[in-house]
Amino acid sequence: MGSAMSGWKLLSNLLLPPPLVLTLLLALPLPRAARRSLLEFTSRVLSFTVLGGVKLVHFALVVSGLPLLDSGARTYRIARELHGAGGADGAAGASAADAARLSMSANVRTRLLASKWREERNFWLAAMAFMAWALLTVAFGLVRQLISLEEERDALYDEVDDLRKVPRRTAKGPSAADKSKAAVGEARAAAAGAVERARAAGVAAVERAKAAVGGGGATTSSLPSPTTRRRAAASAQ
Repeated sequence: MGSAMSGWKLLSNLLLPPPLVLTLLLALPLPRAARRSLLEFTSRVLSFTVLGGVKLVHFALVVSGLPLLDSGARTYRIARELHGAGGADGAAGASAADAARLSMSANVRTRLLASKWREERNFWLAAMAFMAWALLTVAFGLVRQLISLEEERDALYDEVDDLRKVPRRTAKGPSAADKSKAAVGEARAAAAGAVERARAAGVAAVERAKAAVGGGGATTSSLPSPTTRRRAAASAQ
């Protein structure tokens, strides 16, 4: 009895929760990166080896499938014993079953009912564990196929966008850090450009001023001095 209880505890506490949780997570509409990581973890769980190279999924299916068959057979046998099998068909069989039920004592009936309910509980527990591992295997394959199809679709989208010479629709935009770095770079470039333009304007203004000063000096030097004018007037007289 103790070994049986420990076996059912192993089935209910260790083999039942993991497939239920993983199947629920695979069914959620998570981002592709999260689903890819979840698929990798699920693959490791399913491929985990126990008992000398046996995969965990195969071990779980066997460990839950055998008690499922055994509990189903026990439940059927106790139900026939409890309700009476009857030795013949029709009215004779029904009369024999009624006679068997009436001749059964209350203690025997109570014992059979307790055994039947316990086997039914074990049956549904094993059925739940078996179906959970089977559904996990199916969900794992479907999600892996879905991700593969999505990646092929994105590759086709990129090919079409390249042929049309338009930006790829699957390209990821820059992050916030990249945007801030780009804004800082643009601000620095604009400031450097403004400084260069101001420097060029200053140099141009200095050159124009030098040119103006040089032109004024040449005009003044070309005029005759007062002494020269007086000598020219005296010679004219």
